[in-house]
Amino acid sequence: ANVQKLKKAKISVHTLFLVAHPACLDKALDYKKRLLRIHRRVKLQRFMGFYQGKLYPRQSDRNAGEEQKDGICNYGLYQEGFGQKEARAILCHSDKVLIAPSGDIYNCHYKVYTEHKDRLGNLFVDGVRVRIPRGYFLCQDFGFCNPCDSEGHLFKSLGGETKSISTV
Repeated sequence: ANVQKLKKAKISVHTLFLVAHPACLDKALDYKKRLLRIHRRVKLQRFMGFYQGKLYPRQSDRNAGEEQKDGICNYGLYQEGFGQKEARAILCHSDKVLIAPSGDIYNCHYKVYTEHKDRLGNLFVDGVRVRIPRGYFLCQDFGFCNPCDSEGHLFKSLGGETKSISTV
């Protein structure tokens, strides 16, 4: 019904995405079939996050019918960096700039969601000057990365070995 309301309001919808959450994958597949009757582009997007104590997506879920690619190829590194088990220092590279409702500026979702002390600045401070790290920067929180950051972040061990979730 909401898709039809958008169409009636002349709002263009290119693609509808349904999250393939493990708890309701059957429903998502059913909704996809039903939505395809009224919209030509409906895709499943892999669920990224924790469900019943497990980090998703898992390597065994690779062919669950999702069409939206998330860029995860190195599942070992994904589990290590995003599994929320043990933090360690690593060199991180991100071009993201995220602004929390408080005005705090961060370069990863983990820091936004935890209101981390390691912020780049605050938009609401008069005369604020924010230095966005270019290249790699030291991060003490590898292991607690948020799945939203799995695509687009690059890592290097402190010894200089490059690590990427997008390549094996």
